Amino acid sequence: TIFLPALLKPAPTRLRLVLWSVANGLDEFPESPPPGLVTIPNLPEVPKGHYTLSGYHPAGARAIRIDMLERLADILRTKDSKAGFEATADMLSITGMTLDQFADLMAGLGYKGERGEREKVKAVAEPAPVAVPETEGAINPIPEGESVLAAEAIAADEAAPEMEVFYTFTWAPKPRAPRGEFRGRG
Repeated sequence: TIFLPALLKPAPTRLRLVLWSVANGLDEFPESPPPGLVTIPNLPEVPKGHYTLSGYHPAGARAIRIDMLERLADILRTKDSKAGFEATADMLSITGMTLDQFADLMAGLGYKGERGEREKVKAVAEPAPVAVPETEGAINPIPEGESVLAAEAIAADEAAPEMEVFYTFTWAPKPRAPRGEFRGRG
């Protein structure tokens, strides 16, 4: 794929699709994807060349716009694809996908994703100091019943830890079909 930003604009994309349709003798011209979409559905009945001419690369159930694919590739180059890496917020943000959709996209790009679950790490906020009014003879300045509610809330948090899903991706391209024997001149 050759990435030229000016060619991803709607007018050049439409022209490519019209010229391709004329060259292939089509009676109806395929529609251009709506401008601004990072990914579009990868439909089986749409020829792969249509996506390429539209500036997208089919991968899994979606086709990703090639400028976003290039940005994703820049991030992936910094990762250890043999040992495995997890999807980051930047990767999901670039593609505009959920984690499960992203895993499907990565599979379409030649990566193997292993799904896992772990306990979600919560950010621990430091408790803010609370000013307690001084009252004469008061032993417990907290209204009765509130300390019991706080204890129950803490016990509920400890009893059921929140789980999060993650994927570990490794490079796992599909083997190519064997090529025929080389037929040199002779």
